[in-house]
Amino acid sequence: MLLSIGMMVKNEEKHLEECLQSLEPIREKLDSELVIVDTGSDDNTVEIAKRYTEKVYFHEWNDHFAEMRNTVIEYCKGEWVFVIDGDEVVENPKDIINFFHTNKYKKYNTALVTQKNYANEEKTSTSKALVPRVFKNDENFHFEGAIHNQPVTKEPIYRLDTILEHFGYIQEDQELMDKKFERTAGILKRELKKDPRNIYNRYQLANTYGMHGDYDKAIENYDTFIRTSGSYQLDEFKTAHYNLGYAWFKKKNYQEAASWFRKYENLMDGRQSPMLGDALSRIGDAFFMQRDFQRAINYYERAPNVPGASADYAMYQKAFAMGIEKEHEGKID
Repeated sequence: MLLSIGMMVKNEEKHLEECLQSLEPIREKLDSELVIVDTGSDDNTVEIAKRYTEKVYFHEWNDHFAEMRNTVIEYCKGEWVFVIDGDEVVENPKDIINFFHTNKYKKYNTALVTQKNYANEEKTSTSKALVPRVFKNDENFHFEGAIHNQPVTKEPIYRLDTILEHFGYIQEDQELMDKKFERTAGILKRELKKDPRNIYNRYQLANTYGMHGDYDKAIENYDTFIRTSGSYQLDEFKTAHYNLGYAWFKKKNYQEAASWFRKYENLMDGRQSPMLGDALSRIGDAFFMQRDFQRAINYYERAPNVPGASADYAMYQKAFAMGIEKEHEGKID
C-alpha cells in the first residue's frame, strides 16, 4: 500500500464530514487507506467516521498528543503517511496526488503543506504556516511532545501546493476555546513541572495564554523563554518578541509595545516576511495611539514595501493619520 491517511479524533462532528469528503479524491486516485483513532468521542464522530472507513479504532485519551499520534502510526500500513486532523479540510488535493503519480515521492522523505488557520466562521481572519504532514513511514518515523506534538522529520523535504483549511482556532465558540485552553495549558504546565528548562514548552505556554487573552501570564512566560532560550537564531525567539509587542499593545501599553515590535524588526536583520510588514504596521499603530502621527505615518509607509505584506490596512491608517494632522488634501498615493 502506498499511502495511509492517519487521524486521531475526539468530538469532531462539526467539520469531520467535510474533512473526510475532501480526502475522497486522494483515496480514489492512490492506493491508500484511511485510519482513524477515536480517543473518547461522545458526539456523532464515530458514526461519521465509520461511513468512510472500517479502520476505526478506540484508545483512551492519555493527555499526551505525541503518544496518541504514534498509536495512529502503528495502525498505518502504507509506505507513506498523510497526517490530518478532523477540523481540517484539504484544498487542492491534486498536488498530493501528483507527488505520488509522478514518482516525485521517491526523491524525498517529507512533504510540507500550507495550513490556513481561520479565526472566524466567515473566513475573513486567517494566518498561514508551512507544516510537515506527509512522511515516509519507515521504522524511525514518530512524533514527540505531549502537547504541540512534532514529527521527527527527515530531509530532503518537498513543498506541496496543497492547503489544509484549519477551523480549530475559530475564537467565536468561547466554550470550545475555554476547553482547549484548559486542556492545553494543563498539559504544558505539567510538562514544565517535570522539566522547567524545556524552552519549547515554555514558548507554547506563552502562546496558549496569549490566545486565551491572559496577556499578563503570556508576557511573563515569553520573558522567561527569551531569558532562557540561549539562541538568537531560533525562529521562536524572534516570534516571541513580536508576540510580546502584541501582548503589550492589547494591554494598551503602547510605548512598551512599540519597543518590542522594533526589537523584532532588528532581529529580522533585513530578512523579509509578511509578519515583518505586520510588525511595522503595529509600530505605526502604537505611535498613532500615542498621537505621534508623523512617526506613525513613517511606519505605515514602510509596511507595504515588505514582500507578502498586506498594503490595505497600512495605507488606510496612513490616510487616517494624515487626515488628523490635516497635512494632506486630495488622493493618497
